Amino acid sequence: MHDTGLYARSNGKLQLVARTGTVISGVGTIAQINNPLYADLDGAAFFDEPAINDAGQIFFEATLTDGSGVLLIASPHPKHSWPGQ
Repeated sequence: MHDTGLYARSNGKLQLVARTGTVISGVGTIAQINNPLYADLDGAAFFDEPAINDAGQIFFEATLTDGSGVLLIASPHPKHSWPGQ
């Protein structure tokens, strides 16, 4: 697996959201950040990029060091900084 990371630009600064090696309490350790995989009603799959909502939360997919895949939502701390900071 590759060393991967997810960054967001906030207040003119590039900020780390999560990366290979990030430990998520109660979930595990990130081995790789993946692009979310979507499927339409016909079963066709396509890839998209991580999504961000108006609250600044970022939805993304990751593979953990135990090999399992997880869908995660990263929420910014007050003043819009992410947990990886």
